Amino acid sequence: RSPRPREASVGGVVRWVERRGRVLLDSQGNAVGMMGRGQDITERKNAADAERFRAEASEARAASLDYKKTLALVAKSAVRDVADWCSIAIGDESGRYDTLAIAHRDPERIKWVEEYTRLNPPRFDKPTGVPQVLRTGKPELYPEISEEMLDAGASTPDERRVIRELAPKAALAVPMSARG
Repeated sequence: RSPRPREASVGGVVRWVERRGRVLLDSQGNAVGMMGRGQDITERKNAADAERFRAEASEARAASLDYKKTLALVAKSAVRDVADWCSIAIGDESGRYDTLAIAHRDPERIKWVEEYTRLNPPRFDKPTGVPQVLRTGKPELYPEISEEMLDAGASTPDERRVIRELAPKAALAVPMSARG
């Protein structure tokens, strides 16, 4: 009765399905069929994962006075629970920022994230992404990243090559604030 991930046939999107069923037996006890049902619990599972991530991120922030170590833990938690790739930047309302923590679900791809960061230094005047989130304090969600968006976001052939290697499918930029 535990949720099992199922890939939908459209776009390879992973859905969480809770299944219940039982085997139908004939008079001799032989299996002759099955009766059951499945329920899409993707939203419930994602909400639970996000809540666990928030709780662990809060715990990590409270556990260490070394903010770089804390941010590295938050990035690793994000990758474990809700993302394939996480970069954490610190910045200000002018849009200026530096990347302090990077994590990727596939450790071999961290080099590609670092290469992308090197090729794509902070552009403070960008109308979207991290600079805009820092200026406005409002999150940005890109639930689907198209080929056109990848091309528009890359200003050089090297950037385009690296971003295609990372193959992002969606993106979320969220402001966080520190107190004290």
